[in-house]
Amino acid sequence: MPTDNTAKRMHRRKGATRGGTNNTGQQMDTNLLEIARTCPGLSITVNADDLRAFGAALVSETMQQYRATVEAEIRAKNEDRLLTVYEAAKLLGVCTKTVYRIRKAGEIEAVPVGGQLRYRRSDCLAILSNRRPE
Repeated sequence: MPTDNTAKRMHRRKGATRGGTNNTGQQMDTNLLEIARTCPGLSITVNADDLRAFGAALVSETMQQYRATVEAEIRAKNEDRLLTVYEAAKLLGVCTKTVYRIRKAGEIEAVPVGGQLRYRRSDCLAILSNRRPE
């Protein structure tokens, strides 16, 4: 459990802060989010403005984490998406006959789906990156 001195030091740290006064009447900066993380068992008294700022900071941080997670999932889904031969040809910049030739040569694997062939988007992108001159 942190001591009173530890709590006062944390109040003075920089970051997303609000002004306040300690028990001696001195002006200090408070960062409730940082205090909550570093001293989870600490009991403190806050005013309504500090509580609103804390709530806004917490919501903002949570939204940033959520957006990052969703964007990563979308990127992963797009990488592994299965394409039709027409979509694969368009992505590769070739005709459909060339996609069949590339498959026959073993450069790309086709995935059978309901009696039709599909191509992984990630495989098509790998072919593109191998064909680019360095």
